[in-house]
Order: sequence, then structure tokens, then C-alpha cells
Amino acid sequence: MPSVPNQALKSHRNRLFPLGVAAAGLIFLVALSAPCGFSQNSSTQGTYLPPMVPHPILLPEANRPLDANALQALRDKQAKKANFEKANIERKRQMTEDSEMLLKLANELKSEIDKSSMGALSAADILRAEEIEHLAHNVQQKMKLTIAAN
Repeated sequence: MPSVPNQALKSHRNRLFPLGVAAAGLIFLVALSAPCGFSQNSSTQGTYLPPMVPHPILLPEANRPLDANALQALRDKQAKKANFEKANIERKRQMTEDSEMLLKLANELKSEIDKSSMGALSAADILRAEEIEHLAHNVQQKMKLTIAAN
């Protein structure tokens, strides 16, 4: 390879980079940092500031009106919840009535047994005891019952 004089090499470089390598690198760095939003003041130097947006960006789901299907689904859900509440109120009312009846029958059976001699039970007392047992079972089942409002 033929040797190129040092002066010719320098002039060749000056034609390619008229501003010089250092100046070109500085311009390149400034050009890169400008669109990214890096602040140039001393208090926030080196921190990223997002570009200013004239209005907030909302997700597509935010604040959009409901279509007919979504509106109907919302109404169905509200009706189901109302039905659930009505069913719960009715169940509680029935449990209260059954509990009062259970207490009344148990007290009557106790008084009949106390009146009889030697704790012997008549056929009517046995039927009353079976009725109490059946009513107690119904109250227990209603207490376990849960109606889901899903």
C-alpha cells in the first residue's frame, strides 16, 4: 500500500467532516435528546419528561355509553339482585313463623307430658312430637339454604 503523506490525509478528513468529529458528535447527541423530552434546566437535568398532551388519553372502555346488550345485561343483573333480596326476606319470614310454631308446639308437648302420670306418652303426643321434628328439620333446611345472586 502506498504511503499517503500526513498532510494529504488531514485534508481528506477535513473534507469529509468539515465541522470536526467532536462537533459532529455533539450535534448528534443534541439531536437525539431533543425529541425524547429530556429537560435542559439544571434542576431536572437528565430526567425524562413525557411530551405534553393537550387532553388525557382514555381507554376505549372508559366513559363509553352502554349498547343495548350491555344495558339489558345490567337490567337483568339488577332484577336478579332484587329477586334475591325478596327471596331472602321471604325465607327469613318463613323461618320466623316456623320457629314461633316450633316453640309453641314444644311448649304444648312439654305441658302435656308434665300433666300425664309417669311421663307416659299418648298417641296424640307422639304425633305432636313427630310434627315438631318435621318442623325443626324444615327450619334447619331453610337456615342452610342460600340463594345466589350471581
